[in-house]
Amino acid sequence: ANFEAPALIERRLGLTLTPEVRTQDVARLLGASLSHPWSRRAAWSFLKTRYGELAAKMPENMMTRVAGAVGSFCDAELLADAQRFWSDKHAPGLARRIALGSEDAQQCIAWKKREAAPLSAWLRAHGHQHAER
Repeated sequence: ANFEAPALIERRLGLTLTPEVRTQDVARLLGASLSHPWSRRAAWSFLKTRYGELAAKMPENMMTRVAGAVGSFCDAELLADAQRFWSDKHAPGLARRIALGSEDAQQCIAWKKREAAPLSAWLRAHGHQHAER
């Protein structure tokens, strides 16, 4: 399940390091948590902090899949942090996965920058509150 409550997100992430979550499921749980806006920052912090433990639990190809979640990082600062983090990691296909994910993220960042003002104006014109979010 995809939880939005911070305590449940933290619990879900913590479970990835326990025997309760099978090795083959760790990458899926981390990838999903990194892909959702409500859990992305917590999952990214968890991954960076606990990388050694996660890498020991998962095969390299699974960590490469997790790294692909950078494609959903629609924030320039977060993407730059991810690129720095993964730059010294080595696994088959990792550099390509990061490059592809970075390209997707950069397109999202550009789209968000281009469309934010027109969308906010349209929402305000149509009586929607919180149009500046």
